[in-house]
Amino acid sequence: MITRTYLSWSEVSTWLHCQLAWQWHYAEGLRAPGAGTIEQQMGSAAHLMFRRYYSASPARRNKALMDKATQDAFNGLVLNEYERPDMRWAQLQAMGQRIVKTWGQDDEFPQMVTETTIEAPVPWDNTRSYLCIPDAFAVVNGGNTGIILSHKTRLSQLPMEHILTHYHQQARLEAWALKEVYEVKSVEIYLNMLAPGAAQREGPFFYTSIDHEYTGQELERMFVQVGKVPWIARPGPHCFGCEYKRLHDVLAAGGDITSAKEDYRGL
Repeated sequence: MITRTYLSWSEVSTWLHCQLAWQWHYAEGLRAPGAGTIEQQMGSAAHLMFRRYYSASPARRNKALMDKATQDAFNGLVLNEYERPDMRWAQLQAMGQRIVKTWGQDDEFPQMVTETTIEAPVPWDNTRSYLCIPDAFAVVNGGNTGIILSHKTRLSQLPMEHILTHYHQQARLEAWALKEVYEVKSVEIYLNMLAPGAAQREGPFFYTSIDHEYTGQELERMFVQVGKVPWIARPGPHCFGCEYKRLHDVLAAGGDITSAKEDYRGL
């Protein structure tokens, strides 16, 4: 029986951003205590609202549905007195209003599937697969065209160039899996960008056969590289809200990293 080795986008993304964070998260199994940073929580809350919205048929995508999703998203936040719950509630409400106002019933994508894993066996090694969970995807045009709809929150003031580069990379890897599994001829990628003051849809970005060949080569390199030493910290915009920032600060200051890790083991 073949034991399949999986590589997911979250693992790839962590490795590309910071190999040291990958080592702590995936190799050592360290997890930050608590519910995560407020940035992580708010991003997850926004994605919950998106998923609820697109899991309904276009005719049922309305303000009432979004109001319920917004309340559930807020109830899932773990806030202390410094996080200003009233402000977070107002932020989520504004997000929901922008989603409904910007995309409305959105019958452009009536066949979307949400929260479904695509497992794509990689052609260079039949014991391995690439796993991804697109925010929403569909196969249309008689099975010839794939659609990737990627919901993106921009809660921090990161440069748009950094954001789009990162998001395009993730979407291309999702398009690769969609094309491999469903054998569609082409893929169209749309990004739903939700920023603090606006919401807009970017795309379609067309994923071609040339893109598919290049992305496959890129993914193969990732399979070879992920998990290999040395583990290098790569400071950058992704450090904003990183769950391992405290560990990195201890390490950089020459402190007792072994003791600091104990808080991340749930002991």
